[in-house]
Amino acid sequence: MGNHEGRLEGSPPRSRGWVSRAACLVLCLALHGRARGQESIVLREQASIAPGAGVVLGDVATISGPNAEALAKLPLVAAEEPLPKALSLDRIRDLLSTTHKQNMGRIALSGASVRLATAEPVSVAPKPAPSPAPQPAGEVSDLPTVRGHALAALAVHANAEADAIRAEFAERDAATLATRIASGQVVSITPTARASEVPLQVRVYAADTLVLSETVRAKVSVRRSVLVATRDIDRGSAIDATNSRSEERWLPMSNLDAQAQALSQTPEAGAVAKQALRSGQAIGARHIALPVLIEKGDVVAVDCVRNGLVVRASLRALEDGKLNDMIELAPLASNRSSRDKASTPRREPPTVRARVVGAGRAVMMLASDAGETRVAQAEEAR
Repeated sequence: MGNHEGRLEGSPPRSRGWVSRAACLVLCLALHGRARGQESIVLREQASIAPGAGVVLGDVATISGPNAEALAKLPLVAAEEPLPKALSLDRIRDLLSTTHKQNMGRIALSGASVRLATAEPVSVAPKPAPSPAPQPAGEVSDLPTVRGHALAALAVHANAEADAIRAEFAERDAATLATRIASGQVVSITPTARASEVPLQVRVYAADTLVLSETVRAKVSVRRSVLVATRDIDRGSAIDATNSRSEERWLPMSNLDAQAQALSQTPEAGAVAKQALRSGQAIGARHIALPVLIEKGDVVAVDCVRNGLVVRASLRALEDGKLNDMIELAPLASNRSSRDKASTPRREPPTVRARVVGAGRAVMMLASDAGETRVAQAEEAR
């Protein structure tokens, strides 16, 4: 009995030895399996394949590991082959081991099978053509033909807005007027007269080369606000608000000179007709006699204007003046004593010129210090 008990007491050490050896074996197998399975491939349940495209491993599986990128490119179904409905795990393992010579001992492959479907084609709408870049106002593209440039030049020539110009060009000039101006070309158009038919010199340059040189002609009308007789006016009769009014008229370019230019408003009180006027006739400066607003010897209040400052001086008119006339003026009679006059050599008093703006009133613009000096001398000479 004692021996048996002794054997029983000695058995636990042997059991512990077997357990230790089994644990080491399991650990080794686990480490060996981890070393072999360095790549992991997990099949998806379903994959969509583009029409006409082949199937590669990356289309049907999630791959991880050092060689994941290379494995993902391995072909499973060629593009020219019909697309199967599914790929099984065994089929993929066989392709990897036999066709692509992969070491399956280093790959952990899991999943059942992958259903394959053809992806619907995606229609891509064509991109709209880019809009042309906007051209800055005033460049050649704003006026693409010679005609457009000619109308702009006539507006400047007549001192009028572009929509206040009408031009009837000669038919023989149609081809020249229709000439288009290419980008980078320079156009020079010069009206040479204010007549019933205005000639315009046209020159077009490309860099330093003259590519077009012609003269075109146009009958030009300008829209202006003019004074119109509302009834017949006899010669010598007064022209006022009772027999005239302002309205817009189209006037020929030849009527825009200083003498024939139509009045835009009722003239100063006292204006009379120099000739008989018909009802509806435009009244021009040549049709009326303006009253004399300043007579020779009158004392005139002269406003001297420079840089926004106004200084008023009283001077004597040396000649008659109507509205807008330029007249000569001199200082008033001197207030100096006879003794001062006797001791000072006689000299001609300084004079100035001013524009008549009303009865007993005139204005002069001082553009230089010399003008101020003349006014000061005229004041000192009083």
